[in-house]
Amino acid sequence: MAETWDEAKPAGSRDPKLGDDDIREFKRAIRERLAEDHWFSATENPAYGAGGGYAIGKHKFLTLKQYNTAKTTLSDEISFRCKDVSGSKEVIMTPPSAGTDRQITKNGGQNLAIVAGDLTAGIITEGYIGTGAVTNAKLGADCVTAAKIGDDQVNSSHLANNSVLTAMIADGNVTPAKIQSSSITATQMANNAITPAKTSHGFVPVLTMPYPLREFEQAGPDWVAQFVIKVKMPSGPTAINGICNIHSNNGSVNGYCRIGIGSTYSGTAQRANLTYSWVAFPSSLNCSALTPGTTYTLTVYLNAATSSAYRGYLDGICLWWE
Repeated sequence: MAETWDEAKPAGSRDPKLGDDDIREFKRAIRERLAEDHWFSATENPAYGAGGGYAIGKHKFLTLKQYNTAKTTLSDEISFRCKDVSGSKEVIMTPPSAGTDRQITKNGGQNLAIVAGDLTAGIITEGYIGTGAVTNAKLGADCVTAAKIGDDQVNSSHLANNSVLTAMIADGNVTPAKIQSSSITATQMANNAITPAKTSHGFVPVLTMPYPLREFEQAGPDWVAQFVIKVKMPSGPTAINGICNIHSNNGSVNGYCRIGIGSTYSGTAQRANLTYSWVAFPSSLNCSALTPGTTYTLTVYLNAATSSAYRGYLDGICLWWE
């Protein structure tokens, strides 16, 4: 800087005739220092109040010199400072009333943890979520609720692998409408993160097989097991429901599908159609007598119409606890 700041000047013995020089030096010294972060020219042009072109005093930068000690903030103020955190210079915010510091940056990037109070209803949509942007560092415990997520907005590209933990999801808030079909893979979810308590009834998956490797086929009117799977009864749900993609080889007769555990069965889904057609089970498989934590054999059955001349086909099935 051209002028050196010296609060001992002018000396009491200095010739008063040189006072105008001292005043100009003082003004230059102030301007040079304020101009580090502010617009501050030697002449005020355009004049103050002249409109959009006026810039003197407005910020060019916000430069924070390292200062590790927090300011004791009052109830109506917050403060920002630069602090050394493990060798990295980070931006720290101190809330009102000397609240707990929040670290705004980390290693050159953002470090903004999202807590429940930060989110308004329906705010999380595809437009707000960058690829791989949602990680466990970004989410406070229990902050993701149904009201915070716009319907059909979350898919696998938005989630970093193994990033969504149990603590991040409020109980009962994962519903089918919130998640795009087939969008979240196992690598996106931490182990055991979605428990029955975390989901609304109707979206604890049991089996999803929209396009099997082979088409299951049954001729004639007898119920025949097409395949079986092992299921572990969770706490909370009392039934298994689902949809299946069935048809027959004749538009005037039906193909049938049902599921069962032991001698208890769901309602029979049926469809007479020569094209792919998804249909819901008219009634769910009652599991209220089953013991939570116990593993059972679930069987998927297929049937055709009234004669062995007709065949029923199963092309896909999706089952869930409710």
